[in-house]
Amino acid sequence: MFTLYNLLLFTHVLLFVYWLGADVGVFYGVRYVLRSDLSLETRKTVMALVHWIDALPRICLVMMVPVGSSLAILSGLIELSEAWRAPLLAGIWLVGLAWLAIVMRLYSGAKGWLTQVDWTIRVVVMLGFLVAGASSLAGFGPVMPGINWLALKFIFYAGAIGCGITLRLLGKPFGAAYAQIMAGHSTPELEARLANAMQTSRKVVVLLWVFVAATAFLGITKSI
Repeated sequence: MFTLYNLLLFTHVLLFVYWLGADVGVFYGVRYVLRSDLSLETRKTVMALVHWIDALPRICLVMMVPVGSSLAILSGLIELSEAWRAPLLAGIWLVGLAWLAIVMRLYSGAKGWLTQVDWTIRVVVMLGFLVAGASSLAGFGPVMPGINWLALKFIFYAGAIGCGITLRLLGKPFGAAYAQIMAGHSTPELEARLANAMQTSRKVVVLLWVFVAATAFLGITKSI
């Protein structure tokens, strides 16, 4: 039967699929960007493809907030009075869509104050889910008592955001070296810097995948 809840649940599943799937594609594609034996044009083409695919994890991470929160609230898994349900859902969706608009503007090349706003939102959302998850496990809510799997989902999602923030910081040397190489100034030192930046990021990428997969597992099994 078609219901709003089922539509949200289907969307939630798709977000997990495209988040992990696209992330793997980005991770694999970057391997070809690192290959100094390929022409600059080939590496630029691969990087352009990687950049396009990378839009999907960005979208999925953001949309997990309104979609997942809506499912939890509509399922009655959050301690919330009926009077606050509609206003809270509306607020979550407004903030989520605004955040998505900021992320897509930055993806399109925007810079400046929007970057700081995005960083601030990520840190606030990460800490909010981390505190809410830990507080719920301790029995203080907002997740209903005994629903530990949802509290853990909150914590794992916060971990995924934390991994994303860490990857952005680790990616700065990669971006600087890549720009110089694509400008035709490739040297063994720059190529090594590019490879080292990727090598450093690998463990964080794998941890990110673990967090996302664990979050999906908890949502399906509803155990723990």
